[in-house]
Amino acid sequence: MTQIPAGPVSVPSDPPAIRPAKRFRWFYMAAGLLSTVIVVAGFWPSFFGPLLSGTTGDRHWVLYVHAVVYLGWLGLFILQSGLVYRRRKDTHRTVGNYFIAYGILVIILGLAATFVAPALHVASGKWTLDHAAAFLIYPLGDLVLFGGFFTAAILYRNRHALHKRLMVLATVALIFPGAARMVSPVDRPLLMLAVWLSPLVGAMIVDAIVRKRVERVYLVGGLILILGYGRVFLMETEGWLRIGRAIMGILT
Repeated sequence: MTQIPAGPVSVPSDPPAIRPAKRFRWFYMAAGLLSTVIVVAGFWPSFFGPLLSGTTGDRHWVLYVHAVVYLGWLGLFILQSGLVYRRRKDTHRTVGNYFIAYGILVIILGLAATFVAPALHVASGKWTLDHAAAFLIYPLGDLVLFGGFFTAAILYRNRHALHKRLMVLATVALIFPGAARMVSPVDRPLLMLAVWLSPLVGAMIVDAIVRKRVERVYLVGGLILILGYGRVFLMETEGWLRIGRAIMGILT
């Protein structure tokens, strides 16, 4: 007769549940890829498509360098997110030191492209002075938003959770030009906002799932971005045109 052993009987346990934070560690790479898709799709008709077909025309070299550096930021964002995903934190910190210098380069070349492009369009007769003056509010606003979030990310680089969210906000600020070329920010503002802010909305959803709340930095940063969007309705006001004309007067 078989005897039943005394004492507790061990029962195979269920495999440990995967924590939500681990399930979504890939998200920041995905946000970087989505941002890249928005930029490439937005600039495809006017820049990337003609570039591949060899029909870009006589563009100033600054615009090409700006495009390379612009895409380089998105590539570095994906790389840094991937290093965190692979738990290569030491390498992430090392690359981050160069990332600071790269962000400054983004701003410098962004300013150069902001002033070179409209000046060339006016000189060629493609744009009127007022068209160029109105346009300036777009890229200058991009650089103010990007520079603000990027500076905050540098200042809080030792607070990982806050730092990475500020980097998301800086990157979202930077993709505005691509989104604005996909959807008119004046004619279809709600759709434009949905496209532009899609990486940020995704990040908020991930926070809500993982942390059971949306971090305040996203709420405040999102509000700042939306307020910054309001500049598209100021571009043709006389108040801004005076400023834009003064800047164009210096450039031309």
